[in-house]
Amino acid sequence: SDLIKVNEDNKRIEYFGDLVDFKKNGKGEEICEDKYKYTGDFVNDKWEGQGQLENYDTGDIYEGQFENGKINGKGIFKWKNGEIYEGDFVNGIKHGKGIHKFPEGSEYEGEYNNGIREGKAKYTWADGRIFKGYFKNGKPEGKGQIIYNGKTVKCEYKEGKPTSDISKYFNNY
Repeated sequence: SDLIKVNEDNKRIEYFGDLVDFKKNGKGEEICEDKYKYTGDFVNDKWEGQGQLENYDTGDIYEGQFENGKINGKGIFKWKNGEIYEGDFVNGIKHGKGIHKFPEGSEYEGEYNNGIREGKAKYTWADGRIFKGYFKNGKPEGKGQIIYNGKTVKCEYKEGKPTSDISKYFNNY
């Protein structure tokens, strides 16, 4: 069945899929003109279950779980610039555990709190250096270790900066 509506922004929304009592229920596809395309599960007119959301404005794509019309649960978010986040979401925000890969080769694997790196994590730089430790307010914090070229050095960070010069332990640090 097909359904066409106009939203509050005067954008045409087209729906192709299952309808029950004139509501989107089951599998379907919803397209909002130049804004987005959602393909997946619907319950009572809302995105619910597995789906894929493509943002036409940004070129970003999310594939994963939806709840109550929002990105919730486990999924993969791919930015147009090549960044990829795979992990937990709450109301469209990274929250819980996940892996965020960046186009230049660096990677953050760890915990997020309301979109901010927070908790136990492993950060890998593009050159192969690895920091294992904790993050607070998006930055390394407290005791941890740096691993590079087979060497492991204990370190401590305060507000994202090492409290001592650890570069002497590594060549080309």
